Amino acid sequence: MEDRKDLNLGHILLFVFFCLVCGQLSAQQPPAADKILALLKQKKNQQAYQLALRHQDIHEGETNFDFAFALAAQSMREHHRAIFALERVLYDYPQWLEARYALAGSYFASGNLAAAKTEFEQLATQDKKSKYPDIAKFLTLIKKRQQNTGGSWHSQIQLGIGYDDNANSGINDEFVDIPSLGQIQLFDTSLAQEDTFIRTQAQVSYTKPLNKQHSFYGLTKFSYADYQDNPQMTRLYGDVSGGWQGKFRRIKTNLNLFYRPFWLDHSHYLDYLGASTSVSYQLNKHELGASLILAQQTFEQEDLDKKQALINLWYQISVLGVSDRLTLTLGKEESDNSAFDYLGRDLWGIGYQARAYFGTSISLTAKINYIRSEYQGIHPLFNDVRDDTLWSAELSYQQLFAERWRWLLKANYLDNESNFVLYQYDRTVVSSAIRYDF
Repeated sequence: MEDRKDLNLGHILLFVFFCLVCGQLSAQQPPAADKILALLKQKKNQQAYQLALRHQDIHEGETNFDFAFALAAQSMREHHRAIFALERVLYDYPQWLEARYALAGSYFASGNLAAAKTEFEQLATQDKKSKYPDIAKFLTLIKKRQQNTGGSWHSQIQLGIGYDDNANSGINDEFVDIPSLGQIQLFDTSLAQEDTFIRTQAQVSYTKPLNKQHSFYGLTKFSYADYQDNPQMTRLYGDVSGGWQGKFRRIKTNLNLFYRPFWLDHSHYLDYLGASTSVSYQLNKHELGASLILAQQTFEQEDLDKKQALINLWYQISVLGVSDRLTLTLGKEESDNSAFDYLGRDLWGIGYQARAYFGTSISLTAKINYIRSEYQGIHPLFNDVRDDTLWSAELSYQQLFAERWRWLLKANYLDNESNFVLYQYDRTVVSSAIRYDF
């Protein structure tokens, strides 16, 4: 019995000694924030930023880490990430001059001159010992830039090639049974047609900050896909949009008007016109949001015109360096012509998106979506109500291989199941492109 008591006491002493040693070793390890700042002091900016990204999921929200993370992001010109971290720091410590100076610098570098001016002016009132003598210089530069432009422009040009195994969303069966007509033979234009294409894309956007929290923006974009063997499949997409976006503490809002025309075989086919609004709430790694879209689809063939309403609800979280988003979609489309009520539908869907960043130059995005459509009214050809299920998946890869130059690789898959054979199809599109941002 005495031996057992001595043995238990020995185990306890050994365990206590082990805990003390582990605690001392842990205490000897400098915190992640100190490691990041030390690397920055040694001019090892990329290593510092990679270390910050690895520790982001664990330490995000800790003041010292957020500050070190922001400086590392600044060193790699990732100013949008630096801004979010520094805003959290100043929310808790509004008198931290070094953090406010860094935030003002990131706003200035990212082109948000109104927000930069606000921060530099606030810093000027707090800097009693004149630690930052270049504040006046920055305010002068901001004034000159605001007089010259008042906003910032961003543009991109993209050129790529691709393969489409079903450019016309056709079916595979040449003969089909239609209740009102019997068995019929389809034209070649209704059968799946594979082709290669060359795509050209250009985009110009403009942002006009009103103050630190609010800004106006506008965007013009077009995408032209030239199909090589089936020129009737050649298509042109346009997008002209503009709106207002704002932020109040952890709440972000957006109002947008858009016009998206579409041409097929060099002939005008569709106008998509509408408005959207969204609101989201962000708390550390979590974000909850909702959006509403009200739109009108106006076809060249007027009988096909429809009204559309869509509601999206989403939840997003960042875990282990990956941003995950889950989206629920509810919608309704109604035909403008009562004789074509069967074109209207009620729909609902669910989608998942994951996006991961590898260092500062590579991103990988995966998406999968499910949409169930229950149509309204009896279809005159099939004497029944149409019911469709659409599955879609997308995998995209982006790599920054030189300053302002990116390589893009994308693969899409669609599978539409329907109780009407004419609407059953699957489609795979693979494309690669080079993009220049300026």
